[in-house]
Amino acid sequence: MPSELIDRFRQLSSEMSSAIEADDSEAVTALDSELSETWNQLLGIEAGDTGELRSLVGFFLDMLVPDDSSAPQSEARARILELIDAGRP
Repeated sequence: MPSELIDRFRQLSSEMSSAIEADDSEAVTALDSELSETWNQLLGIEAGDTGELRSLVGFFLDMLVPDDSSAPQSEARARILELIDAGRP
């Protein structure tokens, strides 16, 4: 379930960027509502297993640490995910 919501959020974000570039205020308004709903679902979801936990943590880290971030931030993100992987049963 988390992966479906994460994919949905990323798709909506991409559509939002396109709507903003096209200056389509109607689409922006509609997408904003969908993004907000999906974000709230992501915030409230419980991980069913370690794989889902890793997906959720990775997603939220991506929100905080963009791809173009500095080496220490990228290294910290990778280390957090390694620690989660090490805790797998």
